[in-house]
Amino acid sequence: MNKFSIKYALSAIRVDPIRTALTLIGIIIGVATAVLIIGIGQGVIGSVDATLNNFGSNVMVVVPSAKPLESGLTNLGRLDKEDIKSLEAFPFLKHVAYMGLSRVAVYYDNYFIRATVYGANDEIFSLYNKYYQIEHGRFFKDNDGRVAVLGWEAANKLFPKKILVGKHILINNKTYRVIGIVKKVGTSFSQSDDQAIIIPYKTAKKDLYDNKDEIEMLMASVNGVNMTYASQRVSAEICKNHHVNCDNKDFSIITQEYMKKMVNDILFAVYAGALAVGLIASIVSGIGIANTMYTSVFRRKRELGLLKALGANNGLVLKVIMIESILLGIIGAMLGFLFGVVIGYLIKPIVPFTFSPVEVLAAFIIGVVMGVIGGYLPAKRAVSISPLEAISY
Repeated sequence: MNKFSIKYALSAIRVDPIRTALTLIGIIIGVATAVLIIGIGQGVIGSVDATLNNFGSNVMVVVPSAKPLESGLTNLGRLDKEDIKSLEAFPFLKHVAYMGLSRVAVYYDNYFIRATVYGANDEIFSLYNKYYQIEHGRFFKDNDGRVAVLGWEAANKLFPKKILVGKHILINNKTYRVIGIVKKVGTSFSQSDDQAIIIPYKTAKKDLYDNKDEIEMLMASVNGVNMTYASQRVSAEICKNHHVNCDNKDFSIITQEYMKKMVNDILFAVYAGALAVGLIASIVSGIGIANTMYTSVFRRKRELGLLKALGANNGLVLKVIMIESILLGIIGAMLGFLFGVVIGYLIKPIVPFTFSPVEVLAAFIIGVVMGVIGGYLPAKRAVSISPLEAISY
């Protein structure tokens, strides 16, 4: 590769700015699409990992559904106070928490919304003390009565006016005093936690559940034994409470390992699809380069022929066309990468997005590959032009 080849390729790019711009636009869109898709895929995986890490490696959750990730918490089974007592009796379980939920009318300052209100015992805040951190006020105690702790968005965004500690809200036509506001969790999958309205379970049982045991989740931290042993013991005890065979149980025990396995299987398929779409976008960009280079060779037929008549050999002509094509690919790929990253960070508040420095190298390699693929056949066509044919063109 000599200076003449590079200068000639650069002059060919500059001589027709409209053609060059249209080619670059096609490459930029293709690479930016690939960067966005891959970045969003990585962002989703990162957000899910962050959320699952907050779940706690030593935390187990019991839900009243045989297939919770397929059917949701549809209460196909049941959990009750006997199950709570069983978990509290195990010496290897600490911070046994339980929670019910109900979607009801919530009023504040003459403004009405329908929101999910969680009834929980105070152990929920000890169990997830790294996840739920108080910003203003305090957490409630089990016997506090009609009080509420709000997630950050519930206090700051759900209503036109911010809700401050000490203010009162109406939940299902009952007056509750706000005693605490939780710091923003902030992950892309934590919106339900940031919008949470949590009240003491005993109060929720009277005001929302008609004095029935409405338990959607039982949670506890495992200490001193491995999770497999703890899960087996808890499963056997709840099966005994429910008078069911453990091969046909009406509940599930969810752990961080279980969640990661299920979610990662789904995310792998999504990410593989994203990579496939990114690859297709890159191929389309390569076709765009090839089309442009064919047009360029056709329009510069006389010029290339005269170049050969002046002594340029086939290797030099091939090199000139390939350099031009590769330069277009690299310039377009790098601009596309920057464009994709800028858009990614603009949409990051809505959709998780991230990128690694490796993607810079990947974009460069994509540009070179697109240039090689898009330029090879047009370059071979240029080599086949004879000086006599070009002059008579």
